[in-house]
Amino acid sequence: MVPPTGAMGEFVLRTELSDIVVPSMMVVLAVTLIPLGAAASHGLFPVFGPLGVLFLRSLMGGALLALLQRKHIIHAIKTDPFAIVAFGLCMAIQNSAFLSAIDRIPLGVAVTIEFMGPIFVAVVGSRRKVEFMWVMLAAAGIALLSPTIGSELDPLGVLLAAVSAVGWAGFIVCSKRLGRTVGRNGALPSAIFISCALLLPFIPADRVSSFVAHPQGLLTMAIVAIFASALPLSLEYRALQTLKARNYGVLVAVEPAVATLIGMTFLGDKISAVGWAAMAAITAASIGTTMTSSKSTPPLTG
Repeated sequence: MVPPTGAMGEFVLRTELSDIVVPSMMVVLAVTLIPLGAAASHGLFPVFGPLGVLFLRSLMGGALLALLQRKHIIHAIKTDPFAIVAFGLCMAIQNSAFLSAIDRIPLGVAVTIEFMGPIFVAVVGSRRKVEFMWVMLAAAGIALLSPTIGSELDPLGVLLAAVSAVGWAGFIVCSKRLGRTVGRNGALPSAIFISCALLLPFIPADRVSSFVAHPQGLLTMAIVAIFASALPLSLEYRALQTLKARNYGVLVAVEPAVATLIGMTFLGDKISAVGWAAMAAITAASIGTTMTSSKSTPPLTG
């Protein structure tokens, strides 16, 4: 039986709302929560240090995800242990370098440089000229930032953001493999715990002792772990079930701009006109890569 026109229109509207609008809102919320969490984490650096903040945030967020996915963790570890360890290593590199970078350079700039990782992964192995054009545009954005390194931008902070980009590239590669071998459930909390174990030896002893000495900081850290780690990851996972990869990639590409505004608002970051131009170039390259890429799997945020 063919439904009446009115009923059909309402059905199509509901389908578009559930398959496009709602998942898009989830992604937008996720890419807003992640830099907000980074800004909130920055406020705890004097107490726990960047690596201490990352350890606590990861441990708490991982514990929550492990609780939700506890039935799948053993299966994931048995299925592809090597990829999970590599996944945890890439997470540790990406996140530790990123948080250390925003202790030295503006949040928006760090996110912008970090986006070179997904752009590289999206075009690697491609022979299409248009995709190499986006790489050149992104490289032009980095070139715009280069003269400010040493004057406006801390050189070590820029280097750390670049290391974070390498970690993000590895994160994407490992994520794709685990998606094929394990599936989404179980792999992520296992990798988070591995990243915590890798981070712990590099946290100074006085920072570790501050975990006990500042219980109020731990409460703040728990809130950050939920809203800046577990929640955005869950939102993106839900969104990716129905949202097209191309739509997802375009939405994620706005993160540098969102991070810049958050950094200016909450951290007092100051971005020059050259910095804005560089971020615009790299954001455009990210969107262009997404729109023209022949690959169907979108990059995942870290």
